[in-house]
Amino acid sequence: MPTSFKILANIPTQWKKKKYPSKPIWFTIIVAVTLLHIQCNRPTIESIKKQTPQAQFQAGLKAFQEEDYWRALDIFQLIVSGAPDHPLHEQALFYTALCHFHLKSYYSALDYFFRFLHTYPTSALREQARYYIARAYYAITLPPELDQTLTYRAMEVIRLFLREYPQSQYAPECQQMLRDLEARIATKAYLNAMVYYKIGKYRAAVIAIENTLKEYPLHPRRAELAYYLVRAAAEYARQSIPEKQPERWQKVRKLAHQYRYAYEGTPWEKKVLAIMEGIPSVADRPASERAQASSTSEMPQTRKNKPGKPARP
Repeated sequence: MPTSFKILANIPTQWKKKKYPSKPIWFTIIVAVTLLHIQCNRPTIESIKKQTPQAQFQAGLKAFQEEDYWRALDIFQLIVSGAPDHPLHEQALFYTALCHFHLKSYYSALDYFFRFLHTYPTSALREQARYYIARAYYAITLPPELDQTLTYRAMEVIRLFLREYPQSQYAPECQQMLRDLEARIATKAYLNAMVYYKIGKYRAAVIAIENTLKEYPLHPRRAELAYYLVRAAAEYARQSIPEKQPERWQKVRKLAHQYRYAYEGTPWEKKVLAIMEGIPSVADRPASERAQASSTSEMPQTRKNKPGKPARP
């Protein structure tokens, strides 16, 4: 009996008693033998080097279609480096960039795609190259908690693609990527505004939240931001000097009324109502009285001379 059959015959008895014991084992063996057979019959890179560029390109394309991107990359590089004047150099350079993209080497993919556009500016593959450049930039963007420089760059690249190819088959996907990035920027603005609130910089929080609400009128967390605007304004008014409190408490009341009008039924409405009820009576002082009190506090104080000493000229 061949050795391989002897090994299979010595499978432990407890494995044979299970319901599905042998299927995974046989499947693994068949797959391993098949892959070994394919690997043995496939030409090596060294042998492909001796072939013509046409044969090399076909071998690289076959590996690419089999999703063996590392092998495809090695083969296409033979044409990119060894046959720069060959008619297939254009496609080989494009597929080299595409292999890097599928291997998630996005920075290398960007380098090769830009090289492709520079070398072949009128290529029929230009639209696809621009599309994959947009996707590569989208892939390297960072979460909203981190720096968003790459996000702005990706948005710029995607907008350029949509302007140049508005009817492209890739336009819907690019528009979705753009919406995702815009939402990420909006989330970053929300996080920045909330940082000021959490560290107690309430004046800066009021300014940051107002700017965010103005810049992103469709912000998904707009109601929450508006609530924190009321809350930050209230904390800022509470910590202000007495002369400034009436005006700032009036702003709190105005913001609270706007919130109740615009966001009725939201989870923060009761909290805003509680802030309104806690506004001190100083906010009801007439403007003339506040102005008089302010002018009185700003009048220069007359120095009183001590008895027995003449006043200074």
